[in-house]
Amino acid sequence: MAPISIKTILISESVDPRCRKILEENGIRVTEKQNMKKDELIAEIKEYDGLVVRSATKVTADVIDASANLKIIGRAGTGVDNVDVDAATRKGIIVMKNVPQAAMSMKQGNWDRKKFMGTELYGKVLGIVGLGRIGKEVASRMQSFGMKTVGYDPITPPEVSASWGVEQMHLEQLWPQCDYITVHTPLMASTVGLLNDETFAKCKKGVKVVNCARGGIIDEDALLRALESGQCGGAGLDEPPTNRSLVEHPNVISCPHLGASTKEAQARCGEDIAMQIVDMVNAQVLANTFSQESHQLIKLGEAIGAVLKACTTSKKPFTQVHITTQGDCMKTSTGFVTSAVLVGLLNHESGCCPNLINVLSLAKESAIMVEHHHCGSEGAPHGVCKVEIEATDGSYKASGSVQGGVPVLLELSGTVFRQPVSLTGNLLFFRSSASPQLLSSVAGTMSHKQSEIYTYDFCDEDHPAELLDALRNFYISGLFTDVSLQCGESGQVFHCHKAMLSARSLYFKVMFTADMRERSNSVIKLRGVDCGVLGALVNYVYTARVCIKESNVQSLLEAADLLQFISVKQACEEFLIRLLDVDNCLGMHTFAQLHLCSVLEREARRVMLSRFPELIEQEEFLQLDHENMRSVLAAQSLTMQKDEVRLDAVVKWVTHDLDNRVHHAADLLHSIQLELDEIYLKASLEVHRQRFLSSEGKLKSVIIQALRSNDKEVSASRKMSSSMYIIGGYYWHPLSEVHIWDPISNKWVLRERHA
Repeated sequence: MAPISIKTILISESVDPRCRKILEENGIRVTEKQNMKKDELIAEIKEYDGLVVRSATKVTADVIDASANLKIIGRAGTGVDNVDVDAATRKGIIVMKNVPQAAMSMKQGNWDRKKFMGTELYGKVLGIVGLGRIGKEVASRMQSFGMKTVGYDPITPPEVSASWGVEQMHLEQLWPQCDYITVHTPLMASTVGLLNDETFAKCKKGVKVVNCARGGIIDEDALLRALESGQCGGAGLDEPPTNRSLVEHPNVISCPHLGASTKEAQARCGEDIAMQIVDMVNAQVLANTFSQESHQLIKLGEAIGAVLKACTTSKKPFTQVHITTQGDCMKTSTGFVTSAVLVGLLNHESGCCPNLINVLSLAKESAIMVEHHHCGSEGAPHGVCKVEIEATDGSYKASGSVQGGVPVLLELSGTVFRQPVSLTGNLLFFRSSASPQLLSSVAGTMSHKQSEIYTYDFCDEDHPAELLDALRNFYISGLFTDVSLQCGESGQVFHCHKAMLSARSLYFKVMFTADMRERSNSVIKLRGVDCGVLGALVNYVYTARVCIKESNVQSLLEAADLLQFISVKQACEEFLIRLLDVDNCLGMHTFAQLHLCSVLEREARRVMLSRFPELIEQEEFLQLDHENMRSVLAAQSLTMQKDEVRLDAVVKWVTHDLDNRVHHAADLLHSIQLELDEIYLKASLEVHRQRFLSSEGKLKSVIIQALRSNDKEVSASRKMSSSMYIIGGYYWHPLSEVHIWDPISNKWVLRERHA
């Protein structure tokens, strides 16, 4: 989700001045207008990004629909009964609440000590239903009285609540154990009448209950019956009961849900809601709501949704969405992963601005059926999200996972990727039959657009992700660093750990092993290494990840070769192999030889062999110097080419710079194993050089004339003669074998003999 921009806030009721101060300190303009009627609020709210209310202001659907810019509603108090949450959700408006509880007695009268004989809290069991922020605070306070705390919450993981001393269990197990029960849940269909006749029957006799949440969670009639029978020993209610008999019952303490009716609580109330709004402006709320792992899963869901949307061709993309999560890490994540997938599917729809808050409502309004469920973890160590959509033009499937902190695509519509595809940046998918030249031709076409067509997010999974996260935190915090790397050009310094550098680089391993003591706490200056490249290598040391692009692959490989980061060098080599084509294979071959990249060298040579007729047409080929040209031609594998193709290569290269290269012609012809009469060739080149050697065809004819008769046939239209005469220092053919150039057929033909 994109960060939310909040510039203006309307406060419609009396809140502590601290609320306004915090908002204004963070650059938000605040307007306070109290006691507005509904029509006045509708007219006023159009200009604001946020609204802060207490309990008197009714934020109805009419008010929400009238707000063109509203993004946040802050309820400075407990609950959101006065806010139409459904209407806010449909518009993607975030509703916040945050307030401490207070208590005040409703009953007045004489104090009778005998009637109020109590029991010690020490050693008693407190059952907490609802382990959110308030439930956690209650547990903390009651543990200080020596109470054992148990609880139930469908959202908070058991290991989390266990960290603050609350053992979680099912409600059926909880009721019989508790001496006291306190409820801190919202009022919804699943919590209405949560404590009823059946529930009280399962509890200890004399159990005491406290409700500081919402009226309706405890069945009042059932509570009264339990009080009168002695099954319930007492009740504390911060909700005004509708049954007057409960208020008047001697074992009930009740207050009218004052919430924050103390001066200190009022101040905290205003301060808390202001800080929440500021946090949301700074994109902190969702960061606090979801863990780092959850963020990665959200990105995965959105990316899979976007990929599947791109696969559909119909105007109405889909009608059904089936989402399956698999793996332990996905067990509690199905809900928000489902929302994330829908965000990816619905994004950029006309008139639709989906986010995690409103996307389920938008899907429902669009008549999209959404199903999601979780299955076992067998065979899914990373956790897998599988999505299938039903569209008018067919069904589409995709599955993905998070590996090394990056969302990756594992399968798309039946195609399983042997190497997971990173779901970052721009992606191009196309189907085709297997062809070794296809990727090169597509890459060549795209490269004409001068775009960065490849990005390779390399991840070395030698170490567990948890270890890498811990090491990265060490690096970010600068903890225990014992060596510094300084870029020779910019002077930027990277503080590192010798042990980590040694584990990734043979260069540093040898250095620190040989000179560990002397180099303690020293600065190592690395000359010739670009600052950005050095930063990428240091990041790899602590994350096992490096991003390789066309713009940095050469310098990254050179640095990895110099500093002996073997895995990074191999990854760069793999990346360059993907870019190989006929127009760059010569340069790649030379680069591979220089940096001892054997696989890249072999693949470059393969392209040179398979596409040699195309290669000799490339400017890169014509720019070769004599030594490299000889090396290319003399390669044993190049003898697979026809003699005429190899001869054409020599002719093209010599003609490209005739004055400087003509004296290399004989040497190059020998390198392709053609037998020459060198004296004849030299004489012919001297005589005819100024007249016609700028033409490839004429130069080729002179070379053909110089080939010995026992050589392989170079041109089917030209048969060589061994009968040569030297007259006046020049070689002459017998008249019976004289060939003339036929401009119509564009070839040499044998002259007819005359009687």
